[in-house]
Amino acid sequence: MLPKNENEMHEAFTWVCKSFARRCCFVACWAGRSGQSSMTRREGHRVEYRRTVSASANALRWMLVVPSLGVGIGVAIFAAFISMDLLMRLCPADQVESGACMASWYGTATEISFALATALGAVLFVAVPSTVAPTRKFEVALLAFATGVCFVGYLNWPGMRFMPEAIAAVLGGGNACMHRWRARGVGRSGGCLPHR
Repeated sequence: MLPKNENEMHEAFTWVCKSFARRCCFVACWAGRSGQSSMTRREGHRVEYRRTVSASANALRWMLVVPSLGVGIGVAIFAAFISMDLLMRLCPADQVESGACMASWYGTATEISFALATALGAVLFVAVPSTVAPTRKFEVALLAFATGVCFVGYLNWPGMRFMPEAIAAVLGGGNACMHRWRARGVGRSGGCLPHR
């Protein structure tokens, strides 16, 4: 369950710190008395230790869901810069004027490269947070997709011109969301959700 306000966030952080301190004490006590304790007592401590580590790891993973959204945005920007540099290198020297390529193919190639970079960024914008989340992966993917669609709509609102990049972003994010939806049935009945 995600923290809803600052007090719950503080309580979650305090809980993580206390559980870390308990683990440290447990390891110190266990190392000191390992020869004296019985096997059943050790197993009980190991189970408690595993539960504590698992809960701490889950809390950390939930905290990393929101920052992981930036991975998709960063990859899209980086891919756009790389593709622009590559296209400028492919432009013939006699068709470069004032640092801009005037070749007939350059405008179309730029739009295609931006659309591909945006689609890749949208896929990662949805896939990375849903992979980082310990549970409710489909719900996280759906929320990331809805956030991305709202962002794309906000950027395209002035003039209502749906650029190829916007369409590629919606299709890429939707594809990643559908993939997460199909994957949620794996493990429940031994396979994917039944087709209807």
